[in-house]
Amino acid sequence: MLRTRWRLWLVAIPIAVLVVVFTWFTSDLFSSTARSTPGAPRTTPGRAAIAAISRTLDEPAAGVTAGNEPAGVTVTAATGTDDPASRAQALAKLDETIQNYRATMVYPLSSRPADGSNKHTTQWNHAILVGQPFAVDAAKREIAATATIDRIFASPGTAVTLELAASYVDDGTLAPLDQADAQLQWRDRQANEWVTAQAVALQRTGDRWVGAVVPSQVDALQATLREVRLVAFARVGELSREFALDFAYAVAPPVVVRGIASDRMLDGQLVVELDVDLAAAVPVGLMATLFAADGTTAIAVFDDRYFPTHAGRQTIPVRFFGKILHDRQIDGPYRVGAVHGYAYRHAQSPDQVWFERADAPVMVTQGYAASSFSAANYRSPETDAQIAHYQDLRAALGGSHTTPAP
Repeated sequence: MLRTRWRLWLVAIPIAVLVVVFTWFTSDLFSSTARSTPGAPRTTPGRAAIAAISRTLDEPAAGVTAGNEPAGVTVTAATGTDDPASRAQALAKLDETIQNYRATMVYPLSSRPADGSNKHTTQWNHAILVGQPFAVDAAKREIAATATIDRIFASPGTAVTLELAASYVDDGTLAPLDQADAQLQWRDRQANEWVTAQAVALQRTGDRWVGAVVPSQVDALQATLREVRLVAFARVGELSREFALDFAYAVAPPVVVRGIASDRMLDGQLVVELDVDLAAAVPVGLMATLFAADGTTAIAVFDDRYFPTHAGRQTIPVRFFGKILHDRQIDGPYRVGAVHGYAYRHAQSPDQVWFERADAPVMVTQGYAASSFSAANYRSPETDAQIAHYQDLRAALGGSHTTPAP
């Protein structure tokens, strides 16, 4: 629910584009049995793209050989009936895909420059709201209601605050509600229904209604971790509407981040070893942001998984890619903040138990000169294999085996 799995898209989208291009522009190169048989299902570019996106990061890239083609694509030998214009367009699109992939993989997927695309990693535990028009008053003025919760994750002992308000659609001024109620609910998957765990008392403050609840202290939520939501009910006259807001909580932290055990420069990168205590030896997803010394200027984000061999006290390495620091030219010391993540629970629902570390006390690294970090682009056997895969596809289309670097 909380985690956006953007990594898969970074790798899968170029492949999906490639499959679409192949299907769209080079139909003479593909098996035509389904297209020529009356009543046979036809594979559309959209379906091919969806199939390609189902690839995982752990799936190795492969060249185009007999019996080893991309999903939904069968490459055949070139014939005299090939369309040169279509082939040229496919080659051009493939070159664009290769260039985009190279540009994307300047940095590893686990460590990216902090920017608008990953702001959700730095400012992750934020307020959310839902709302819509649902009623009219005696003067026929349309009224909308909004429900807001102040966070999407409640750590042990932390309250979630709910606010319910109404406003006139025409000018946005506050409108009165005749009735406002709220409930904390949990999902019963076997019965496929939501069960009320506790009513949430709302206090009227002007034309707003505010209430709070501490999920980890609710009896129905303590023994078993559950999918939960807060539901607000608004009524004006005979018209009413309910607004549901999902969030996550934890009764006990699966991961406790105590601080920085050590930090060093390794192979031109910044490696920060976090001192942690794990409740169980299960996979851990960890996210963090590297800030300048001011604690507000975000430089880089980290998002990766850690696979412990034992529970208890240990260190988790957090690697910030050197080129990011080198190019930003902001010297250390740096602060590590917005640390949060989840422990994975196999075959359970929810399958993630979330945790967070407060930014105080601050975690500060040693002083480093930004220019001392590596300025080199990221490179790995996986990225090399992917480029080689694209080059093999290019060769199968009859183009040269190499394309210029970006």
